[in-house]
Amino acid sequence: EMKTPILYFGNARMPGDWLLNGIYSAQKSGSTDVTVNVLETYGHLDIVVGEHARRDIFEPTFDWIRSRAARP
Repeated sequence: EMKTPILYFGNARMPGDWLLNGIYSAQKSGSTDVTVNVLETYGHLDIVVGEHARRDIFEPTFDWIRSRAARP
C-alpha cells in the first residue's frame, strides 16, 4: 500500500484520453489519499502563468499541503 498522498490536476482540454489516464493513474496508485482536480478551461502553461493560477492552482495546492502537514 502506498502511503504518499497524491494531488492531481488534470486538463480537460488535452487531446485524447489524457485526462482520463491521469485520473485513472492517480486512483490506481495505491494511495489512500488521492485528490483529483479537473481544470476545464486551462491550457498547457496556464497552471503556472494563467490569470487564475493563484486561485485555482497555487492556493488549493498550498491548502492541500498544509492540511497534510498538520496530520500526525
